Amino acid sequence: MKASVKISLFFLTAAAASFVLASCGNSSPKQESGASSAESASTPSVTKVNIGTRMDYDVISYIDADSGELMGFDIDMFKLLDEALPQYEFIYDPVGQEAILMGLDAGQYQAGLGGYFYNAERAEKYLFPKYYVSGALACLEVREEDKDILTDLEALYDHGGKLVPISPISGTYGIVTTYNREHPDKAIALDTIEWQSVGNEEIATWIREGTYDANVSLKMSFESAVRNGVDFTGVTLSEPFSFVPAYTLFAKGQEAFRDDYDKALKTIIESGKASDISNKWFGFDVFAEEYLKGYVTDAEA
Repeated sequence: MKASVKISLFFLTAAAASFVLASCGNSSPKQESGASSAESASTPSVTKVNIGTRMDYDVISYIDADSGELMGFDIDMFKLLDEALPQYEFIYDPVGQEAILMGLDAGQYQAGLGGYFYNAERAEKYLFPKYYVSGALACLEVREEDKDILTDLEALYDHGGKLVPISPISGTYGIVTTYNREHPDKAIALDTIEWQSVGNEEIATWIREGTYDANVSLKMSFESAVRNGVDFTGVTLSEPFSFVPAYTLFAKGQEAFRDDYDKALKTIIESGKASDISNKWFGFDVFAEEYLKGYVTDAEA
């Protein structure tokens, strides 16, 4: 079992590239020249797989500003998967969300880590595993006085509320489209914007001033923004109205890797180790039975 981190110079800034990224495991030692052919023949083959990871997704997968190390929930989970899959060598490439998807499309990556939610469009382009690797609690950012009124998307519709536009590549976009598909008589008007074209401060201002009434948010993302100093004066978070599982994406042609991953992840979840990591990073267990039940795709394990 081996893992390493490589730096994508195109996507990392010069400052970030100056860090020496810590390996998630030791590099594979070279075979000594004196090793016998019998020893060589008995050495199991190892398949190198390039994995695009988020370099900027707090809690999930990010480069720590102090240590320069790749850290987060996904990284801790993949350390366990690395141990469980000695036939693979994981090579991590920390980049942005769009770069991961482009890398999967171009064959640069065999898998992508980025907190990806399931949707039909993605399922046409990529392979989804049976088991999710993480998950999030969906909430609404609303004015403080509306917290007990705008509790979910149906309540937003019932009160004629207006939703902040969402980028189609955002996971929260799929939350709304899924709701609209399941509630056609109470579908929410959904406008789109470019990915990361609007920041948390501007969204909070829109809600506070009444331009919009609510923004679909992930509880962990909202809490991360608060920790990072975003001013949410007058704006608060509703109680969670939905759990949304997130998956590792696999490039087409990686069925064998996907299936090996699924078997290993199932074992890790059943061992309770995944729950320990979830509680460490999220403060709750995304693998609790109440969340696991019913949240699997049609992919074969």
